Amino acid sequence: MTAGTKTRPRFGEGGFSFAARVGAHARGLAWWPPLAVALIVAAVHASGLGGSFHFDDGHSLLRNPSIRSLAQLPRFFCDPTAFSEDPAFAMYRPLVLVSYALDYARAGYQASAFLLTNLGCHVLACVCLYVLGRQLGLATSTAALAAVAFGLHPQQTEVTHYVSSRSESLAGLFSLAALVTALAGNSAPGRRRHGWLAASLGCTALALMAKTTAIVLPALLFLAWRRRPAERRPWHAVWPWAAVTGVYGVLYWVLTPQGIGAAAAVRPWTTQWVTQLKALMWYGARAAMPVHLSVYPQFEPGAGAGALPLLLAAATLASLAVLAAGLRRCRPWVTMAVAWPAVCLLPTLVIPLHVLVSDHRVYLAAAGPCLTLARHAQGRQRFTAALVLCVAMAAATIQRASVWRDETSLWQDAVAAGPRVPEAHYNLGHQYHLAGQWQQARACYEEATRLSPAYARAQANLGALEQQQGRLPQAAARLTAALQAEPDLVEALTNLGSVRRQQGQLDPAEALLRRALALRPDLAEAELNLGLTLRDQGRLSEAAAHLRRALELDPSLRQRVSGPPAPAD
Repeated sequence: MTAGTKTRPRFGEGGFSFAARVGAHARGLAWWPPLAVALIVAAVHASGLGGSFHFDDGHSLLRNPSIRSLAQLPRFFCDPTAFSEDPAFAMYRPLVLVSYALDYARAGYQASAFLLTNLGCHVLACVCLYVLGRQLGLATSTAALAAVAFGLHPQQTEVTHYVSSRSESLAGLFSLAALVTALAGNSAPGRRRHGWLAASLGCTALALMAKTTAIVLPALLFLAWRRRPAERRPWHAVWPWAAVTGVYGVLYWVLTPQGIGAAAAVRPWTTQWVTQLKALMWYGARAAMPVHLSVYPQFEPGAGAGALPLLLAAATLASLAVLAAGLRRCRPWVTMAVAWPAVCLLPTLVIPLHVLVSDHRVYLAAAGPCLTLARHAQGRQRFTAALVLCVAMAAATIQRASVWRDETSLWQDAVAAGPRVPEAHYNLGHQYHLAGQWQQARACYEEATRLSPAYARAQANLGALEQQQGRLPQAAARLTAALQAEPDLVEALTNLGSVRRQQGQLDPAEALLRRALALRPDLAEAELNLGLTLRDQGRLSEAAAHLRRALELDPSLRQRVSGPPAPAD
């Protein structure tokens, strides 16, 4: 530079740095940036508070008697069957059940109360991510940008608008809190350091009790330490957190010994790994371009090892791994952007799940890339572009809230986004069925069975429709087909037993209904139909016992037993 020449400092440098100016102002108001993050995220997601319960909320919440009494709280920590009305859906997520029970005690089955708790968990997770960004050396404005981007991404609407996805946001919240407290303990003196360590281990335990996927926390903590060169710790320093996850693993194995076997029965391990290798690419594409979101995405299981999509996915992931490894010294944040989501999604790669992919599974995985992208949004143009992107994501998130308004709008959207997904057609048909729109329900069920001829529940519901319309032979044929595909489908056993009773075939009806009750002893509908069958057989004392039991389980059945009241004179 020649003498006397003046150059204007670039945006992001010296006195003209927007991040520096905001950071300098915020040093005297340390509470302001996280408060702003919380208010922005809450304001954008607040439109979803008028939504309703959805999908898995039925068995785990609405029909689950365990959450209706706070006296059940100790049971949540030792009995995985408390998670659902159906013991076959047992899961060990005691913290989720505790939150359900507290919400129910406060507001009953008021959906807005449950959704408000979901939103609160998400907002607190965003604040924790802001604090984590500051601990990792990001400027105040950069950390706030990362937290806002994380909070406003349209994929996060699933954890705010779908109550059952609370397990993901609770696990994410306490995972981030565990990282924040662990890093705070690194620089704390004496006893305070031990206090932070205890808090971090406690948050780790809470994250695990929300969802098993938090088992990756020791690896995430190691990644966070690698981003703090002055306080870099060796890998074996994570042993206290590894010990907590190990104790949890033993506890999970003891309480749910059938869990691993049930997971293995979902699909062969080879198919699982091939499928989830493709899924990693799907998650990346969906995060970068969050369009056509769906509660039940259209995603096919992995084909053979030589399939072209698999080879492309493997090549792309291998390239990213090589790039991240090569840049680990000169561009460590890029390495973190690749390694963080890979670690978070590792459990879904290993453990077969019924739903192949889901938006809520990338909840915690999105935190690392958001920190990295915000870190590289330096300069006026990049920072402005990042803000514009956040505004666009906010608009998409607000629009997405209308989809989650009720079950019908949710499954209409799922069918539009995934016309080849039989489960989406089935669930939309179920909503039409409940609303008495039988023609639309039949069309949806038939499309589901066309896409998947062995879809037992769709066949069973078609049988129920035929029965409601008085076509008993057609109903029996549909229900028999459902039982051929799934012999222990309780709803099909109950409905076919009812059909056989109406056809006068009382002995087959009794056998079917007793089989249904052996599988589900608390099923009021089966008790009612068995009582009516025994009554028709003339076994009145046995019939009375089963009818009383049905009314105990579901008092609303009384009118079907006794008939409508006589008209007044």
